[in-house]
Amino acid sequence: LTERLFTSVCHSAWETQGIPVKRLGGGPAAAKVVERIACLSELTLEELRVEFQALKIPAEAGEPAKKRELLKVLEKVAMWQEMPLKELQKDCREMEVSTSSLSGVRLSDAEQRKELIQRCCLGLFLLNWASQGVPVKRLECMQAALQVVKRVQALDAMSEAVLRSEYAKLVPLPSEAGKERSVKDVLQRLKEVARWQQLPLREVQRECRDCDISTGGVSAKLGDLEQRAELVERLILVKYADRWVEQGLPVKRIGGIKAATRLAVEMQRIEGNSKDEQLLQREFFNLGLPKDANNKTPLLQEMLKQLRNVALWRELPLHELRRECQDQGISVGGLTGDEEEQRRELIERLILVNCADAWSYMQLPLKRLPGIQQAAKLAREYLRLQAASDAALIEEYKSLEVPKGASDPCKRRELLQRLQRVATWRVLPLHELRKDCQELRVSTTSDDRGELLERLLSVAWGPAAQPPPKKEPPRGPRQFFERSNYFPNSHGFGSSDPFSFAAPNPRQALTKHFRTLKLPNTATQDDVRKAYRKLALKYHPDKNPGSRAHETSELFREIAEAYEALRKFFETT
Repeated sequence: LTERLFTSVCHSAWETQGIPVKRLGGGPAAAKVVERIACLSELTLEELRVEFQALKIPAEAGEPAKKRELLKVLEKVAMWQEMPLKELQKDCREMEVSTSSLSGVRLSDAEQRKELIQRCCLGLFLLNWASQGVPVKRLECMQAALQVVKRVQALDAMSEAVLRSEYAKLVPLPSEAGKERSVKDVLQRLKEVARWQQLPLREVQRECRDCDISTGGVSAKLGDLEQRAELVERLILVKYADRWVEQGLPVKRIGGIKAATRLAVEMQRIEGNSKDEQLLQREFFNLGLPKDANNKTPLLQEMLKQLRNVALWRELPLHELRRECQDQGISVGGLTGDEEEQRRELIERLILVNCADAWSYMQLPLKRLPGIQQAAKLAREYLRLQAASDAALIEEYKSLEVPKGASDPCKRRELLQRLQRVATWRVLPLHELRKDCQELRVSTTSDDRGELLERLLSVAWGPAAQPPPKKEPPRGPRQFFERSNYFPNSHGFGSSDPFSFAAPNPRQALTKHFRTLKLPNTATQDDVRKAYRKLALKYHPDKNPGSRAHETSELFREIAEAYEALRKFFETT
């Protein structure tokens, strides 16, 4: 007890002297620190300078002039040398020193401790420089910090004209992108850019994420310096192009200043032509869609909206185009060629889904098609089938070689739907065709489109596969008594049987589509057909012109998608 009391008194005394006993991990480490501090306090100024130089801190960083300041630094180092690694990392975070480069490197505990102590020493200088107005947060080495300090000192010595000239070089934004700034603001921005240019790559990425800036699309083939320069350009674009931000330009999604400048010019041109309806019509119909893709000329506001969207898509990087397609439910698979070719294909798919209203009303699966050419081919096939006679449709259906035993279509509508479905399979890309195979539980191992199509035809309307005979488990005495008529209300029979599990209801996954057609989950195929006809007549865009045209067209599209999903469900079941 006496020993414990003595230890407690010592620890309390050391804590009052500023020695963090708990953080050091206990009494033995704290005793070493106390002994080291006692030795340091007996040294002369010259001897302390020798100890400080042994830390290998560059001379440019400066050396504390007074003995008290020098002793304070060396006492801190003595504590860090005895601290656990987690506590050293905590000190680095508190002083806002970057440790990101250590996370992906395998180092021994001794090597990691040495690196962390060096960064903690750097943190002492960073705190001092930050108090002087130098932006040094998140730097990871003394050389980078000294570069920032030298740059800031040079900027402070510049005149107003030289500062504005430097700003124009480092921040190559057009004059219309940002507002006129005072000399103080210009100086502060140049200091911030100087810090970004010296940050490690991971810290620049973190800086972008903190500002909600996309970090995708930067080629991993580039070196760290090139990647950092590209991300710094994005930071400059988002933080300093305040006028573009106020105008609603999505600068956070654009890859660089040149692309943002082109987009701003294009948006300004579109706005300048907003009153010339004929010119807008020509631009809209020159997007690459055939004339039959639209039933009629869209309204002026709709054309302006789509032209603005196309202008934005043309300047987005590839990863942002993928994200845009995914947000709209558009397939992003099956892309070929280099990055520019993939961008062109994705822009074509976006134009197809957003601008081809007539094809959408024909219920073409535009979001699954690879391009405009395939959509035009499928639209022509749909129209040909709709114009064909009953005899011609029957003859064409027979030529598909549907297996014997399949249910024959009773009505023209059902026959037409099957032929249209086959026509869709013929133009779908391979990855989408495989999705349909997976839905119908067909093997997708082949790369041959013809073979996959044959498999789909053999299953889509063919006879239902008989389940394999269920094997009875071996009936021992225990199973016999648990599952016999002797105990009718126990484990073996009725709805209370704990060994039987209800199969999942496939209609549960289609609840959304039933609700869209204002029907319960238990609705039949006839109920779905009647509800679709009623709602389609009510919300057809041709019957709802004027201000509600856009809203009703969206409702009509949702109704058509719900009917298509339920139709497939009833056909497969």
